[in-house]
Amino acid sequence: MVKNTSSIVRRSVLAFLLIFTVMSFSACTNEDEMAEYAMMGDWRIVEVSFLSGYDCPYRSGDRVSFYEDRTVEFYGSGGFREYGVWRIIDTGYTHELHISFDNYNTDIVADMSRFSGDYARLDVTDYYYDSRYTLRLVRW
Repeated sequence: MVKNTSSIVRRSVLAFLLIFTVMSFSACTNEDEMAEYAMMGDWRIVEVSFLSGYDCPYRSGDRVSFYEDRTVEFYGSGGFREYGVWRIIDTGYTHELHISFDNYNTDIVADMSRFSGDYARLDVTDYYYDSRYTLRLVRW
């Protein structure tokens, strides 16, 4: 009788842990998907604050489009264009925007701790230009 009770308890605990683990992973995925959905669309850069490094290729007035297929396009003055892929990663306390222009290396990592539906302040680490800067964007 004791053997059957401990077996039932053990199975119940394992079932609970399995359900908890599945729920935990699905909650993170939903948050990431919601953040990505919120980022999709057209944005205008309204302010650039250069912090350190060599260069920032973006200027106030440039446009950025984040597409559902996870591609991104930057449109700048003088015909400046950049194309890449993007994704949002949950760091545990905030979200980070990752952009790759060669579809392999992460060229830009931007902290998204100040993000709402129509406004984003992106604190950028730009590995391509070896620079740090802040981009303020508004939905266009």
